[in-house]
Amino acid sequence: MTRRKKFTSYITMLALAVMMVMSSLTVAKAGDSKTGFSLYTEAYYGKDYDVSDFAEKNSNKSVELSVDYSTGGFDYRVLGSNSSDGSSYEDCSNGYVYRIGNPSVEKMYNWVYEWGYDYAGLRVDAVNDSYTAQSGWFIPR
Repeated sequence: MTRRKKFTSYITMLALAVMMVMSSLTVAKAGDSKTGFSLYTEAYYGKDYDVSDFAEKNSNKSVELSVDYSTGGFDYRVLGSNSSDGSSYEDCSNGYVYRIGNPSVEKMYNWVYEWGYDYAGLRVDAVNDSYTAQSGWFIPR
């Protein structure tokens, strides 16, 4: 019976160790997930900017942006917030603005992590008065 008890204890410890390793891998990858967006402006009618959803950011790396569809150009900035819904966000682009008019991939400098925010999002500003839309994804890292 003692031998069986040791074996059961060994298996339990092994299972716990595997679960701990797997959970730490999941946490490390949280900032690498893609967050989709679909943004539009219509400045002529007063809607001259739009804001994306926010995603967790846990490093000082650049935000990777991929625009897959575009009807015109936007000026992009990276925002920071301490809530996942993006309430009370701040501009964390530190002056860097990215004008994107065609489908492309960009790495965007930002200070979200350094300035103490937990979530990153995007703000787009209209560059013309007509209806403009873009969609794609971003990885906050």
